[in-house]
Amino acid sequence: MFLAAFASLADLVSRAYYRKKREQGKRHNAALICLAQRRSDDLFAMLRDGGITPRIARPGIESAERLGRHRWMIERTLAWLLGYRRLTIRYERHGHLFNAFLVLSATITCYKKLTRDPHETPS
Repeated sequence: MFLAAFASLADLVSRAYYRKKREQGKRHNAALICLAQRRSDDLFAMLRDGGITPRIARPGIESAERLGRHRWMIERTLAWLLGYRRLTIRYERHGHLFNAFLVLSATITCYKKLTRDPHETPS
């Protein structure tokens, strides 16, 4: 979030908020942290308005074992792609080579999913 807040200084509204915090006597890093907090609050509000709520186990009330039973599609897809060692650590210096390996791994993953036996247990 810190880097995202730093990158958002190009936005006029974010820059005005940053300057306001600097005028209040906050140092550069503290003003950026305030900006990051403000941006994360906006993101959480957008998620909440979209019907997505965070699920955090509270001590003594809920069990942490119930969390993570449902795996979101993007998590599952990233887990499949990170199963390929070449993508886990980026060895390529050029982005087009990394993109080629990403497309290749996605193709192999789709091929494996389409050709497996439907009665087989999913992996």
